[in-house]
Amino acid sequence: MIHGRRPLIGMPPVDLRVRRQGETLMRVRVGIIGVGAYAQRAHLPQLTRHPDALVHAACRRNPARLAEAAEAFGIERRYTRIDDLLADPDLDAVTISLPHDQHFSVARDALRRDLHVLVDKPMALRRAEATELRELATARGRVLMVGFNRHYEPPFNRAKQALASGAFGQVRFIDGYMAYDWDLWLERGEQRFAGPHAQMLEGVPAAQAALLRESDFRADPNANGGGYFADGGAHIVDACLWLSDQPATQVFAIMDSPTSDLYSTLSMRLASGALCSVACVGEAPRQRDFRLSLYCQNGALHLR
Repeated sequence: MIHGRRPLIGMPPVDLRVRRQGETLMRVRVGIIGVGAYAQRAHLPQLTRHPDALVHAACRRNPARLAEAAEAFGIERRYTRIDDLLADPDLDAVTISLPHDQHFSVARDALRRDLHVLVDKPMALRRAEATELRELATARGRVLMVGFNRHYEPPFNRAKQALASGAFGQVRFIDGYMAYDWDLWLERGEQRFAGPHAQMLEGVPAAQAALLRESDFRADPNANGGGYFADGGAHIVDACLWLSDQPATQVFAIMDSPTSDLYSTLSMRLASGALCSVACVGEAPRQRDFRLSLYCQNGALHLR
């Protein structure tokens, strides 16, 4: 979580808990930028339960939806403008859950105000933007973290530990596959959850279902940064690079469309010489399918 003992950008791992009044340990005061469907499902439940965090403020343009979220999670300070939240003098950190084309500018403004930042993927839509954020975080001594959730899933943690132990030897080849019925996001309104896609709302509370219906930025390739690969594909690429602990030095990719990219394939050579093959399908008949196999000198690991 916000402690940042995992993938941090711009500085080594630190403890974000703020010490004030001598040795008194204070909680990290967090502002939630974008209290929509994802923030209310993922960030807010965890932050409100964390003993070292305090959800200090929330921001959403729609005042009615903002009030609903603030009441549900007991948030006192409420803002309908991002600039007003960032100007709050009592904040230590922010989470950013917005359409993808807004991630860079909001993260940059937060870092300029010396706030620690947890931003949902993708961190930015352009390499130059990502570089600027990393350099700014380093210069300001702030934590900039991208919310890749597989870093916290037990099977991936066990695989990471097994590889780090050296028992499997060097990674030679990674084969990854990710399929999702992402094409439903290309529909707007009720059509997105009609027919076979109605199962997406099964067991989902009414308030969360309403938020999902309102979240339609993914149907806009400019706001989303492309299509399925630009959205979900980031997870499997991150898994390859994180588990192998290697950057990519060569990349080749091809996709069916630059706007929806429902089908794409990616080949990478890592700095160690290992090869990666990744396939992404965005209009699968099943909701989700995620497979990753790592073939090493002394064995193999398979994650599903």
